[in-house]
Amino acid sequence: MNMTDIFPEIQVGEALTHSGLAVFPLYVDSRGGVDYQVAAAALASGQVSVEEVDSAGQVPFLRVTNSGDTRVFFMEGEELVGGKQNRAVNTSVLAGSNSSIRIPVSCVEERRWHFGGFNRDSDAPSEEMVSELNCFSPEVRLSLRESVSESLLRKQGHSSAQGELWDEIKKEQDDLKVSSSTRAMKDTYESYRARLEEFKASLKYPGEAVGMVGVVDGELVSFDLFDRESTCASFWERLVSSYTLSRLKKRALALAGSLDEEFDLPDIEGFIEASRKADWRTHEAVGEGVEYRAKTEDGMEGFALQFDGKLVHGSLLAAK
Repeated sequence: MNMTDIFPEIQVGEALTHSGLAVFPLYVDSRGGVDYQVAAAALASGQVSVEEVDSAGQVPFLRVTNSGDTRVFFMEGEELVGGKQNRAVNTSVLAGSNSSIRIPVSCVEERRWHFGGFNRDSDAPSEEMVSELNCFSPEVRLSLRESVSESLLRKQGHSSAQGELWDEIKKEQDDLKVSSSTRAMKDTYESYRARLEEFKASLKYPGEAVGMVGVVDGELVSFDLFDRESTCASFWERLVSSYTLSRLKKRALALAGSLDEEFDLPDIEGFIEASRKADWRTHEAVGEGVEYRAKTEDGMEGFALQFDGKLVHGSLLAAK
């Protein structure tokens, strides 16, 4: 499978920049025709519920029940808070209408396995999961994608290397001096809420974009393309926050200059073109659609989810 059969022609917009972070909006001429809601909206409206698979629970799975007449989209790395422990989605999922499915997830919290987590809108324990509007930083997300891709090649489904993810989250918190009794990813975002709000305010969704590229100190870290403007707008701030964590980690480790440092912008078109030469393999998707994955010679990890021949979500993650 060639990338040209998966991704439409892409136009790269003018960079939005703030304190060593650049975000390039992406545009396409055509729009997708898949009918769905994003998970955060569907959870808020009650159309979808996300719970433990049963009373005992299983760490690597959650139950998604969609009682609505439209599909629901979960993005890879999206954090779900509550249940017996906080999780993140292992791969992008299109949950069918009027369906109940198990989705593969990874734990993003240690030292808790009981109902008693707290969602962002309530002080009450939450047995049902809510979207915390966070997602993995590019470094943690790369670790997730690599392990899930390797699992698929071994015919073991969309499972992750849980220990490696815990190590990545712990390293991130250590680098950023975050204190968390349960090593919860959510606490990393809470600890840096003010700085994240600063970056989000300076790098606002520009309108009409259907994707974005994150560049940290001149290094391209992440590319995400969706099928419509509303989906991109929904995930824009989450992805900006994830890039910001990368920038703040570099600064904390003295791997970057001052937060006002200028930098050269990377060759985004070349990055995209390099992925076209990769061997894209087909995999059975979780939920509806078809999934594609690829790895380039320099370690770039590619992913795409299509439904009925239309791209729903495509992504490229640069090697560390």
